[in-house]
Amino acid sequence: MNDPATLYARPNAAPFEKLRTWASDHETLNSEDAQAYLKAVSYLGLMYKGIREKLDSSNATARRIMAMSSLLPDRWTELLEQRRPRALSILVQVLACGELIAKDNFWFQGVARKQIPGLCEHLPPAWWPMVAWPLRVVEGHLDSEPVETMVGLDEL
Repeated sequence: MNDPATLYARPNAAPFEKLRTWASDHETLNSEDAQAYLKAVSYLGLMYKGIREKLDSSNATARRIMAMSSLLPDRWTELLEQRRPRALSILVQVLACGELIAKDNFWFQGVARKQIPGLCEHLPPAWWPMVAWPLRVVEGHLDSEPVETMVGLDEL
């Protein structure tokens, strides 16, 4: 679970790759920020793949969610604390993954439905397309896909 080569493998990012590049012309990213976002999106993608392809149990996914901030660079937490739209959008996706396992993990029940709309209120309208999937998930569409943020593996 903690092998960096697996956790942060670039192909993991495919379902959420657009979160790294969306609105990049409105935000200056230094290399540290870009690296933190790449690792966060890759980690998120690994979690999502584990859920969708049933590679991980819901308990394993719960552990991944809870461990995320400790496994990512400290810069990731700083970007969240600064309420950067990109970081908040990634966090919203993580909460949606929590909702996908909530029926099997009582401590995630209701969290996404409460937190996702509130976090989305802090996003500028330009970022709303990037949080369409989590909003569908909290509306009960658990089988929907994050099509707005996806790219093909050949685009990585």
